[in-house]
Amino acid sequence: RQMCIRDRYMGYPNIPIETRPLYHPTSQLKQGSIRLWVEIFPESDSKKCREILDIQPKPKQDYELRCVVWECQEVPIMDIEETVDIYVSGTLSDGQKQKTDVHYRSQTGVGSFNWRFVFPIQLPLKPHTISFQIWDKDIASKNDYIGEVTFQFEEEARLAFNNDVSVKIAVSYTHLRAHETPEHLVCRLLLEKKK
Repeated sequence: RQMCIRDRYMGYPNIPIETRPLYHPTSQLKQGSIRLWVEIFPESDSKKCREILDIQPKPKQDYELRCVVWECQEVPIMDIEETVDIYVSGTLSDGQKQKTDVHYRSQTGVGSFNWRFVFPIQLPLKPHTISFQIWDKDIASKNDYIGEVTFQFEEEARLAFNNDVSVKIAVSYTHLRAHETPEHLVCRLLLEKKK
């Protein structure tokens, strides 16, 4: 914000101290405030000044969101042969998508994978979400959608970015919301700085 230095000093016996709000590009909420004043002095006195501190936000950094999908449980039977061909897809909020292989002809509604997704991301990223969908693979027709769950990892992303650390996202046994069915997805998420 610009201000007229002349107007600020006219009529003030002392240097006017100002308080300005501080904002971060990833939030509309005020992140604090800074108290300051403006002082004009000759260029010859510039060596007396303290070192200028850079208060710019950190630049974007490369991270990886690592996801391990172990298994699905209680997936409903979808095929006429009393089986289900299960696979899981993962989609990040920025549109990146990956999927597991197919666990064919499950008769118990359990699909075992131990499959790893690795999503390259840049932090800060907003919104911080990843969605997992369970599907039934079909050959002669469209695949059948079974269920979906979305994880938010905004706090973990902020912690990783601000402290330059890897962060485990606590996910283990999660109910999927779809069709009032009891299917579950067992997985783990890790947010790691790219090396």
